[in-house]
Amino acid sequence: MATLTMQIGVLASVPENPFHQRHTVDSLLRLLPDSEELPGSPEPPSPRFPAHLDRFLDTVTEFANR
Repeated sequence: MATLTMQIGVLASVPENPFHQRHTVDSLLRLLPDSEELPGSPEPPSPRFPAHLDRFLDTVTEFANR
């Protein structure tokens, strides 16, 4: 992954869980120097995700359009 030449956005699961932990995001950001942390959200299967859907889509769309 460290050899990728494209922009890389890293999304954290908020809140973190046993499968998607904060230290994984921190490690990816450290290992991929050109990566950028994007605002996290609950995971899509979570019942909390729909309240974050618009912000998630705006964030990903803005990042992809750079």
